[in-house]
Amino acid sequence: MAHRKMKVEFAGTGCLVQGLGLLLLFVWPLGSVIGIALLLVGSSMAKKLICSACGNTVEKTSTMCPTCKVNLDR
Repeated sequence: MAHRKMKVEFAGTGCLVQGLGLLLLFVWPLGSVIGIALLLVGSSMAKKLICSACGNTVEKTSTMCPTCKVNLDR
Protein backbone atom coordinates (compact mmCIF):
# COMPACT_ATOMS: atom_id res chain seq x y z
CA MET A 1 0.00 0.00 0.00
CA ALA A 2 1.45 3.34 -1.04
CA HIS A 3 0.61 6.81 0.20
CA ARG A 4 0.57 10.39 -0.98
CA LYS A 5 3.68 12.49 -0.31
CA MET A 6 3.97 16.27 -0.40
CA LYS A 7 6.57 17.59 -2.84
CA VAL A 8 7.58 21.23 -3.24
CA GLU A 9 8.77 22.23 -6.70
CA PHE A 10 11.54 24.81 -6.96
CA ALA A 11 10.90 25.45 -10.64
CA GLY A 12 7.59 25.95 -12.37
CA THR A 13 4.53 28.15 -12.17
CA GLY A 14 4.58 28.47 -8.38
CA CYS A 15 8.17 29.66 -8.44
CA LEU A 16 7.38 32.18 -11.18
CA VAL A 17 4.44 33.61 -9.19
CA GLN A 18 6.60 33.84 -6.06
CA GLY A 19 9.34 35.65 -8.01
CA LEU A 20 6.83 38.18 -9.32
CA GLY A 21 5.52 38.66 -5.78
CA LEU A 22 9.03 39.24 -4.52
CA LEU A 23 9.61 41.96 -7.12
CA LEU A 24 6.31 43.67 -6.30
CA LEU A 25 7.18 43.83 -2.59
CA PHE A 26 9.39 46.82 -3.33
CA VAL A 27 6.65 48.89 -5.05
CA TRP A 28 5.06 50.78 -2.16
CA PRO A 29 2.15 50.62 -1.07
CA LEU A 30 -0.12 48.66 -3.45
CA GLY A 31 2.68 46.53 -4.85
CA SER A 32 3.59 45.35 -1.37
CA VAL A 33 0.08 44.09 -0.69
CA ILE A 34 -0.13 42.36 -4.07
CA GLY A 35 3.40 40.99 -3.61
CA ILE A 36 2.53 39.34 -0.29
CA ALA A 37 -0.60 37.82 -1.84
CA LEU A 38 1.42 36.46 -4.78
CA LEU A 39 4.01 34.97 -2.41
CA LEU A 40 1.27 33.08 -0.58
CA VAL A 41 -0.47 31.91 -3.75
CA GLY A 42 2.82 30.88 -5.35
CA SER A 43 3.84 28.82 -2.33
CA SER A 44 0.60 26.85 -2.46
CA MET A 45 0.97 26.38 -6.23
CA ALA A 46 4.46 24.92 -5.73
CA LYS A 47 3.15 22.10 -3.52
CA LYS A 48 2.16 18.86 -5.26
CA LEU A 49 0.96 15.47 -4.04
CA ILE A 50 2.87 12.53 -5.48
CA CYS A 51 2.55 8.76 -5.28
CA SER A 52 5.18 7.24 -2.97
CA ALA A 53 5.53 4.21 -5.25
CA CYS A 54 6.18 5.83 -8.65
CA GLY A 55 6.57 9.57 -7.93
CA ASN A 56 3.90 10.79 -10.33
CA THR A 57 1.39 13.51 -9.43
CA VAL A 58 -1.90 12.36 -7.87
CA GLU A 59 -5.04 14.20 -6.81
CA LYS A 60 -5.91 14.74 -3.16
CA THR A 61 -9.03 12.55 -3.45
CA SER A 62 -7.44 9.73 -5.51
CA THR A 63 -7.69 6.23 -4.11
CA MET A 64 -5.49 4.75 -6.85
CA CYS A 65 -2.45 6.11 -8.66
CA PRO A 66 -3.39 6.67 -12.34
CA THR A 67 0.11 5.68 -13.48
CA CYS A 68 1.17 2.60 -11.50
CA LYS A 69 -2.35 1.58 -10.34
CA VAL A 70 -1.28 1.06 -6.71
CA ASN A 71 -3.91 1.67 -4.01
CA LEU A 72 -3.26 4.84 -2.00
CA ASP A 73 -3.81 5.15 1.76
CA ARG A 74 -6.35 7.65 2.99
